[in-house]
Amino acid sequence: GEDITISKLLTHMITFSDNHASLWLQDMAGGGAAVNAWLENNGFAHTRVNSRTAGREAEYEKFGWGQTTPREMAELLVMIREGRAVSPTASADMYRHLTRSYWDDEGLSQIPPTVQAASKQGAVSQSRSEVVLVNAPHGDYVFSIITDNQTDKSWTHDNEGFMLIR
Repeated sequence: GEDITISKLLTHMITFSDNHASLWLQDMAGGGAAVNAWLENNGFAHTRVNSRTAGREAEYEKFGWGQTTPREMAELLVMIREGRAVSPTASADMYRHLTRSYWDDEGLSQIPPTVQAASKQGAVSQSRSEVVLVNAPHGDYVFSIITDNQTDKSWTHDNEGFMLIR
């Protein structure tokens, strides 16, 4: 077997949206309750991990793996960019990973390839989401789009959620 580094797990979780890597990292961070405590202590009132988190079964049934808001996703990305998430070193590592997204067909497709952008995408049958921090020539900006309860559950390029994000 291969020894898997945290950096490789981060690559899979952030760059490819690999849920297995996400669950492994959640366990390594102390579990969903520990992640949720960090979120609460850092001012994220609406962002929570529901998956494999004791006491969050009802939220898991309602929201799935986790829940958040576009504002809190944007704030988290800015916090990472500014080196304030976990530690400056961890923030820099996370930010590097966020600039290497494999999924560049939606919001990222509207950013010129010569402009650096950090992003994270998410998709489940009834929801599509993307948060992007753009290092634009005249100043950084961030945007986050999250759909919910989509009737269009297709995985095609013309899915209504994907089209909205583009």
